[in-house]
Amino acid sequence: MKIGLTKQRRPLTPDAIGLLIALLGLLPGGFIYLYQPWQAGFPINDGGLFYAVIRAVQSNGFRLPDFVSYNGLQIPFFYSPLGFYLGAALSSLLQVDALLILQWVPAVILIIIGACFYFAAREF
Repeated sequence: MKIGLTKQRRPLTPDAIGLLIALLGLLPGGFIYLYQPWQAGFPINDGGLFYAVIRAVQSNGFRLPDFVSYNGLQIPFFYSPLGFYLGAALSSLLQVDALLILQWVPAVILIIIGACFYFAAREF
């Protein structure tokens, strides 16, 4: 005879299994997204050029520059400006260096997109 309360196990629902699979993908993926900029200590890939563009947008009064000075070159500005405006605005509003924005915001956005993909896939 057992004395005490026994807890009955419920079988996992398909939604719970989907959530577990999403977490198993998001946790290591999020770690990798955040580990790389933390390990590098600098925005990875084209971070230096993007930093120069954000600084040029800020110093130009949030107007797009015709050229960006980078590595001793005058590079014509032919990029989609939305990301640079967002980076410059975040840097100005939060009073933080654009390097921090470039280092961490892309990783955070990718993690949020992964979570949003789970919810969108669950609906389909």
